[in-house]
Amino acid sequence: MKTLKRMLAVMLAVVMMMGLGVTSMAATPSADGEITVPVKVEVVGLPSNYTGTATVGVLYDGNVTLSEDDNPTAMDFIGAKAAKDAGVKEVILHSHSGGNDCGNVCKRLLYDVLHKICRTFLFRLGTRHYACSKSAGYWMYPKRIVESEAFQILYNAVDMEYYRYDEEMRKQVRMEMQVPRTDTLVLGHVGNFCYQKNQEFLVRVMAEVLKRCPNARLWCLGKGENEQKIRKLAQKFHIEEQIRFPGQKEDIGSYYQGMDVFVLPSRFEGLPLVGIEAQCMQLPCVFSDAITKEVQIQDHCVFLSLHKSPEIWAEEILKISRYDRTQVQMTEQMKCYTLEEQRKQMRRWICLW
Repeated sequence: MKTLKRMLAVMLAVVMMMGLGVTSMAATPSADGEITVPVKVEVVGLPSNYTGTATVGVLYDGNVTLSEDDNPTAMDFIGAKAAKDAGVKEVILHSHSGGNDCGNVCKRLLYDVLHKICRTFLFRLGTRHYACSKSAGYWMYPKRIVESEAFQILYNAVDMEYYRYDEEMRKQVRMEMQVPRTDTLVLGHVGNFCYQKNQEFLVRVMAEVLKRCPNARLWCLGKGENEQKIRKLAQKFHIEEQIRFPGQKEDIGSYYQGMDVFVLPSRFEGLPLVGIEAQCMQLPCVFSDAITKEVQIQDHCVFLSLHKSPEIWAEEILKISRYDRTQVQMTEQMKCYTLEEQRKQMRRWICLW
């Protein structure tokens, strides 16, 4: 315990030296004593993905008995620490990332070091250790935790009925997006414009695809701080007319319908939900091999190294685009991502219902 306290003291000292402030708010019972009450911890001054972590307490007879701490990195340990200090009996830790999303090299190195320091004690603050994939588990917890019964994977559930391929909807969205011909190859990408998603590499790949297939198009859905940078890069390669930026959309399913190949060249992921959604739509997919193979739920998937050239990526994309979308075969792994299966998991593991 003394060692843990010393580590916490060092971590807080580092935070203060970085010019950051820490604020917290304890949970208080509601008027009827049985409403879910938030315990909020905010870390001010870090990048957008470190702006805070929320711990949710479930009240039974006026006492907080269970709390959930959703973390992209171990640096977000403060919520779990607050819950533990408040006497919460069950503290659930959940990992949903696989790296630090920071474009600045120096800052990223610093955050990586801080993450590794916090990772040595974060797991001690939780009574249950969850992640969206085994890969995300290894990022957040020691190996002995991930390979023990204390660790469980909570898969990201997808509404399989919504993400179902529909030929008529495909025709409609391609007409709305002004796709010139029925045989036009449309590549698709969904994600925030940030370091993690690696859209710079995607633009370079698209430039190579266009050398081989001049009629191709790329749809980049999402928003983020790097969007203008990506637009300028497309202009540099003189391919801005072939790339569309629809923004962040609520009806993302309709856009999957209109694509021919889904491309995700991420530098790291916990487990990308967009990859599951695209596969449910029977889209052939090209992923970077930095993404865990746990994401694969159908037979038309390719994993490529980011060390491979954009030319090789372009060749693989064109190769996989020849597959008949209606012939895609789903694997047994798909069942893990259904809403019904995840309801069972939540009942079994968290026992809230």
